[in-house]
Amino acid sequence: PIGGLEELQAIEVTEPIGVVMRVSLLSGFAIALPYIVLELWLFAAPGLKRSARIRGLIAIPVATFLFIGGMAFAYFVMMPVALPFLLNFMGINTAVRPASYVQFVTGLLFWIGLTFEFPLI
Repeated sequence: PIGGLEELQAIEVTEPIGVVMRVSLLSGFAIALPYIVLELWLFAAPGLKRSARIRGLIAIPVATFLFIGGMAFAYFVMMPVALPFLLNFMGINTAVRPASYVQFVTGLLFWIGLTFEFPLI
């Protein structure tokens, strides 16, 4: 875990395996996404005009770079600052569950990555 978090506490019996399954599912989707986008592009490209194809070939790598940049920013800049702040807010001792930790981290990475896509609009 990142951000000064030493240990996670599972409350439910199936929580550790559920977290592994969630991370595996999200990782598999992230790994398969470039191939899915390629297949969609190969399907749609013949029906597009030449100028639209060129814009698409430029926009896809730029969007990928911006999304990965947003995820890196969230992980390396925001998380080390946000987690200690949120865990120690108002001096309350917080015991974090693995499921809530993974949900928070993946949600933050996704939404910040998506936010970095705004320059394309």
